Amino acid sequence: MNEIVSWVLVVLLIVFGIGVVIITATPVLNRAESSLELQNAENTLLSLTKAIDTVKDEGNGSSRVVNIPKGTWELSNNVIRYIITEDVMEAGTRDVGPEIEVISGSDAHCREDGNIWIMDNALLTVKLKNDNSTFTSSNIVELMLKSSNLTIAPQDSSIIINGVAGTASGTGFSEIHDNNGARCTIRYHMNSISRISYDIFYTLYAGADFLVVEVENVVEIS
Repeated sequence: MNEIVSWVLVVLLIVFGIGVVIITATPVLNRAESSLELQNAENTLLSLTKAIDTVKDEGNGSSRVVNIPKGTWELSNNVIRYIITEDVMEAGTRDVGPEIEVISGSDAHCREDGNIWIMDNALLTVKLKNDNSTFTSSNIVELMLKSSNLTIAPQDSSIIINGVAGTASGTGFSEIHDNNGARCTIRYHMNSISRISYDIFYTLYAGADFLVVEVENVVEIS
């Protein structure tokens, strides 16, 4: 039971927008129906997180039944997703909560190109290194803002934990962590020379003109 609980603790709600508005009675009706569908999906996911927390607190042998409505549901990378194909929100809308994220758009994608990871949406292209080199200072190779064709090549993108310079270098690997259109994420796992391991998550959201960098799972290596 503990393994199942940890598997579904993180819940993500993704809303894909088709980005097309047609001013007729039918699309307006569809939009209203989709808004109701979105609310029902969010309520279901909140019920799931509540049930998960209850089962976790009660321990082995505990269980709960949650009714899941029809629709497009996905489960991968410890994430439950519900996908709506109608345009129910403004493009680029993101509502990031502690348990549920609502994301509008479907233009964010990651791909591998030799020793470079390419993250791309309609507004921004980000290039990250794709190798096992020992420094985080060169992780971000380039950012290009498409509207102005402006390209930025950071000189230093080091990640330093608790002010310890040695955490910026070590050994590790990188991989595509999430790539679903609503957002794409490249994960770097780092075992630093200061005997601290951690993960870096570089995320590009649909419709965003910025890159999100998060550090998680910081652990001292014994």
